[in-house]
Amino acid sequence: MKLCVIGLGLIGGSIAKDLKKTGFATEVAGVETNPEHAKEALRLGIADRIASLEEGVAGADMVIVATPVDIALNLLPTVLELAESHTTVTDMGSTKRYLVEAVRNHPCRRNYVAAHPMAGTENSGPSAALDNLFQGKIAIICDQELSGPQHLALVEKMFHALGMNIAYMTSDEQDHTTAFV
Repeated sequence: MKLCVIGLGLIGGSIAKDLKKTGFATEVAGVETNPEHAKEALRLGIADRIASLEEGVAGADMVIVATPVDIALNLLPTVLELAESHTTVTDMGSTKRYLVEAVRNHPCRRNYVAAHPMAGTENSGPSAALDNLFQGKIAIICDQELSGPQHLALVEKMFHALGMNIAYMTSDEQDHTTAFV
């Protein structure tokens, strides 16, 4: 499984580490705009290589957008345009409604699975990435009926590889639930 992780901080870095450790990912291409974070991610073994957005998405089986939501809003439509027809695209953003709306009418919308792992710490950057951060936690998948079944199944398999339990909600329900937390 060729994985592209966009954003190699706490969430993206932790996912990449654990998916490599479990064997779910055979190769991780990291996309990181901060040069210091990119060097650190390579040094820590979070990514096998650092790539541009275009290089990272090209040939990837799965693309994980692990950037802050405000960045993901602009990035997600571009990732869907760059992705191949078989590529699954997911994000780890804490809010979903605006992300789902941003790609609602995108011709590749069914490749996208909106998700939010309920895990994290107050730390950021590649050095904050933790082994087993997601073990025993809940992942929320939103508006799953809008995703293609093969893409949904792959994201579910990824969360199971991370040791997570899965809940399903609409993007509005997820945003309200997260606001309470």
